[in-house]
Amino acid sequence: MAFINEKLSERDKARIDWSPYLVYLNRRVPFDPFMWTIDRGRDVFLMWIGKRHPGPHLGPVWFGLNWKGTVIRFLANVSYKTDPGTRSDIYWDIELPIPERLVAEQEEVLTVLEEAIQSHGYQYSGPSALRKSHISIREKKTVTA
Repeated sequence: MAFINEKLSERDKARIDWSPYLVYLNRRVPFDPFMWTIDRGRDVFLMWIGKRHPGPHLGPVWFGLNWKGTVIRFLANVSYKTDPGTRSDIYWDIELPIPERLVAEQEEVLTVLEEAIQSHGYQYSGPSALRKSHISIREKKTVTA
């Protein structure tokens, strides 16, 4: 299967442990996920978690890549450029922390993340809404988690 953007069903919401997202965001209100970019065949999904700073600009945005049950949280600097009469180019600059237990799968994780981002597009719009996605992913120092 390939990645698709979809609204989360109540069934999917119930089967996922959302506590890693709550702890990370330090939210006092319940986390209510509504959309994701998912590849069900590989048991991997990408989800927008929140913005680093409030405001209308994209800027640094928190995402979570759920890799077969392991949540990899990362900050993506996202910007876009639109020329009049054309679709936008979106630019992703990501430093991805690879958990120690996933080091053996690191190359696959990086490849799959790029696929997920291509499918995600801009705010779950998918790749057809964009002219081009420019993605830069760097490995961050391995983390224990």
